[in-house]
Amino acid sequence: LERLMDQAGVPASAESWDGEKEHEVGDDNNVGADETEHLDIEVDETAQTVKIGSVSAKLSRPNSPELVPSPLFYDIPKHKAVLRDLLEDVVSDERYILLIGNQGVGKNKLADRLLQLLRREREYIQLHRDSTVGSLTLSPTLRDGIIVWEDSPLVRAAIHGRTLMVDEIDKAPLEVVSVLKGIIEDGEMLLADGRRLVNQARFEASSRRTSLVPIHPNFSIIALANRPGWPFQGNSFFNEIGDIFSSHVISNPDERSELELLRAYAPTVSVGVLRKLVAAFADLRRLDGVLVYPYSARECVAIAKHLERFPEDGLVETLENVIGFDSYDPQLLDVIVGVFQRHGIPLVSSRGRGGAGRALTVAVAEPERLLDPFVSEEWTAKP
Repeated sequence: LERLMDQAGVPASAESWDGEKEHEVGDDNNVGADETEHLDIEVDETAQTVKIGSVSAKLSRPNSPELVPSPLFYDIPKHKAVLRDLLEDVVSDERYILLIGNQGVGKNKLADRLLQLLRREREYIQLHRDSTVGSLTLSPTLRDGIIVWEDSPLVRAAIHGRTLMVDEIDKAPLEVVSVLKGIIEDGEMLLADGRRLVNQARFEASSRRTSLVPIHPNFSIIALANRPGWPFQGNSFFNEIGDIFSSHVISNPDERSELELLRAYAPTVSVGVLRKLVAAFADLRRLDGVLVYPYSARECVAIAKHLERFPEDGLVETLENVIGFDSYDPQLLDVIVGVFQRHGIPLVSSRGRGGAGRALTVAVAEPERLLDPFVSEEWTAKP
């Protein structure tokens, strides 16, 4: 139940927080059931197929290879399990997929990696609160010093059979995202220049094809959204069009997977430091609902990359760049500092500094295991 609550973004109760057992990240003896289920998944690529776990799919032959994403991606266990689930949808001919989760959990990376493995072309569009229905179908372009209106990524993807990635779909007004429902459910969409996108069946059955544009049978959509409610304050788009997507909840990687991810991004940083960082971030995420800013895998990776590039800065100085968003609330900062101190990272709150700012650079040392106790001398008291 607690794992499902975590995936849905429901804060853990105080009882489950206080009773949480601490363990060393990366210890095989402490891997939970939710982590062991995806430890043996492998990604196998051949010239014709891609196989993730027990699911395999045929590769596409892109007409424009430059449109196939090529992200920097490390196949950690948690992400391989998500990719396997997404590939199951692809094999089942689910052409409209929704990835929903907090900021920074890797939704864009996972979508790009899936398209890279399948060698599928991508068109990208990012929505926002000022998006309009017209911006979905036409996009302004500067050509020879003149602004011209061209087909939007949505129209190009529908015509050429590409995958449209719709980012921040929860930020757009509901009347804008409802347009996508028409093209998905009805197979039809009227464009601003008078043309009409229609599915193949209607195009072939129509006697007047002058203004009709057939939708390619390989056209698909991957929509990315933050979870509804606080603190992202997105629109309730899921109530409007959520039923037409195959939805997947994307959460932060488990501690074992996240440690593997950090070691890939920062191979020269001490493993002991990365373990402390992963454990501290795991505790911060259990404070969901208390913290204003979600401390996701993106921030954890950013810290590791900074330590890899600038090792002289030290972990404490690097962390202060990340927690600056919450530094204006002294009480909240004390909570964050307490979490890091509990894991052996000597952050100091503004109160502890007396408001003078950081004066020293503190580097966390590699922990050393003490030797087992042994008898060295014996003393006997004389009567």
